[in-house]
Amino acid sequence: MAKKREISITDYRDILNTIELENICLISSSFKLDKDKLSTNVKLVIKESSKSELKDTFLIIRYKSTLKGINEDTQEVGINVETIHELQYSSTGEKEITQEFIEKFSSYSASMLVWPYFREFVQSQISKTLMPPLTLPLKKQG
Repeated sequence: MAKKREISITDYRDILNTIELENICLISSSFKLDKDKLSTNVKLVIKESSKSELKDTFLIIRYKSTLKGINEDTQEVGINVETIHELQYSSTGEKEITQEFIEKFSSYSASMLVWPYFREFVQSQISKTLMPPLTLPLKKQG
């Protein structure tokens, strides 16, 4: 099996210095609540993924965040939240944006950038259901 290539810190920094965030926009969202499936024992499961593409001098990242509130007694899903944010970066073209850069950037930087928007979306939707507040923690890289 081929070993995954890692980007050097220097190469990562050099490419990072050639891109600029132009837009962050919510392109898709859903919120589903079934109070009958919830109990006082709810486990939150959060998943994130991204898809990236280069278009001319733009790096486009579509970042998907999902949260499921699962009843620990019955394993039924009572809360299901999903958002897809699109991040648009322009590039000066001075450095080639490599696949290794995109993978690392999407999993770390894009993740940290989208998280506050996802937190706010979840809090806003929950507050409209007359449920107790749900405040997701700050995200920390580790």
